[in-house]
Amino acid sequence: MTENLHDWVEQKRVDEEKPARYKSKHDPNVRLVQSSFNPDFVGDDYAYGQRVKVKAALPTPKRVERSDKRYMNKKDFGKVPNYLRRVQRDIQAEKNVFIEAERERLRREEAARGREYTLDEDERCKLVEELKIKWDSYNAQYQLQAHVVNLDTAGKIQRKEYLEKMLKRVEKAIETLERGPVQIFCKPVQ
Repeated sequence: MTENLHDWVEQKRVDEEKPARYKSKHDPNVRLVQSSFNPDFVGDDYAYGQRVKVKAALPTPKRVERSDKRYMNKKDFGKVPNYLRRVQRDIQAEKNVFIEAERERLRREEAARGREYTLDEDERCKLVEELKIKWDSYNAQYQLQAHVVNLDTAGKIQRKEYLEKMLKRVEKAIETLERGPVQIFCKPVQ
C-alpha cells in the first residue's frame, strides 16, 4: 500500500513555480499628459488641464555649466571680507564699553574704600591706655550702681544696662588693639 501511494505521488507531481518577476520600488518618471478633457466645462478641471498641457509642451531645462571656481585666482583671495571687518569692529566696540565700565566700577570701589594704613605702635599703645582709663571710669560708675538691690525705676534700669553695654564695648576694643598691628581704613570725605 505504501508503494502505491509513493507511485501515485510521483505521477501527480506539481510543476515547479515560475520565478517571481522583478518589480521596481519606484514608479517610472513619466509626465502626466491629459489627452482628453471637456472644453465646455469651465472650472478647476479646465484650468488644471491647461496647466498640464503647458507643462508637457515645455522643454526640459538644460543644465547650465557653472563657471570654474578657482578661488585662488580671484582678486580678493586671502583678504578679510568687509562684513567680517564690520563684525570685528562691533565686537571691539562692545569690549571697549565693557572694559570702560569695569574701570569705572573699580574707581568707585577704590574711592569708597578710601586709603588704608597701619597704626604705629606708639599710637596703638596710647589708644590702649586711653581705653583703659575710659573703662575705669565706666567701671567706677557701674560699681556705684551694682550694690543697689532695688531697681524700681526705669531710669535706674536703663543706666545699669547702658553702663554694662559700654563696658563690653570698651573691653572688646582693648582686646582688638592688644592683638598686634592694626590696619586703619579711612573713607574720603565727600
